[in-house]
Amino acid sequence: MDIDSFTITSNILKILYKQQCELEKSPPDCVIFHINQSNLLDIQADIIGPKATPYENGIFKVKLEIPFNFPINPPKGFFLTKIFHPNISEKGEICVNTLKKDWNPKEWSLSNLFEVIKCLLIVPFPESALNEEAGKLFMEDYNEYSKIAKLYTNIYANNNNNNKENINISELDEHKRNNNINILNEKNSNIINSKTPVKQSRTFNFNNENFTDQNIFQMNNIGSIRRNINISDSKDQKEIMEKWLKRI
Repeated sequence: MDIDSFTITSNILKILYKQQCELEKSPPDCVIFHINQSNLLDIQADIIGPKATPYENGIFKVKLEIPFNFPINPPKGFFLTKIFHPNISEKGEICVNTLKKDWNPKEWSLSNLFEVIKCLLIVPFPESALNEEAGKLFMEDYNEYSKIAKLYTNIYANNNNNNKENINISELDEHKRNNNINILNEKNSNIINSKTPVKQSRTFNFNNENFTDQNIFQMNNIGSIRRNINISDSKDQKEIMEKWLKRI
């Protein structure tokens, strides 16, 4: 059968089951996965927020939705845990090229998909922001972006908060009011047209002493880093992520 005529057949389900077994047995770092034996299309995992990011120690539940014509079309990714991130909408939809224009129906794995989603927490791409407020802050005021992202992490992704109904989330609104941060409501706003242009450069020195201190990556420099690089394809994205992961 030609791949263009695939639907979710028993063969695809077998592949999904095999990969889920492998993922449960040997997941990527910071990913916790358990098979839903009663529904193989219910694919969810917990991602532990990577170190040296505003999401550190948070536990984020992520879901992959498999379309009926999989693997011709990619799955859709969603964060079920509320998060403040440029590439994750307020409804949890994930924007990453691996699940969109760079999807390869002949070469894919669930392990890689969750790895890419985890790496998105390390290296956001505000040029293609779904959350315009987060994208704008990321580019223009990383410290403020980090504060809000940490508040979201503490409120929504902290497993120690057993009685979540008692969490005072007004702290977020108060923080925004005190810092004159307004949610962007203009439909035609575009992060690419922000005042700080993205330079067309594909080089980045990870050994620059301005970005390191006792071998610990300084995340407050991330805004300036992103303003001086442009990542437009999956090869660049993968390279940056791999180098970044070696730093933390």
